[in-house]
Amino acid sequence: MNTKQRQIKLRLAWFKHFQEKSHNVARTCRYFGISRYTFYFWLKRYKNKGVEGLYDLSRKPKTSPRSTSDQIINKIIKLRKGRGLGPVKISRRLLKKYNIKISHKTVYLILKKAKLNKLSKQL
Repeated sequence: MNTKQRQIKLRLAWFKHFQEKSHNVARTCRYFGISRYTFYFWLKRYKNKGVEGLYDLSRKPKTSPRSTSDQIINKIIKLRKGRGLGPVKISRRLLKKYNIKISHKTVYLILKKAKLNKLSKQL
């Protein structure tokens, strides 16, 4: 039994204990060592979505406010393909020509994601 299945089984045990034994949310929460907020949070998800609602959702943010814009990414790729510059020279060129401050490590990660990090393959 993996971790997700154990969590669901435990959450179902909360509701079963509440319905069959204690009939009291506070006692059930004390018994399992959880807050009433937690109990009601999972109860609401269980009522709305059934057992599927008892799974933990991803905590990964949908967007990142600090991500590099598409314009800058396109400029990096253009400099790499057009001039064959490395990450350090690209970051310097962006600062000098466009007044865009970006670290060479970020440039490298962008090139790696675009599969342009190895210069010998593309020339």
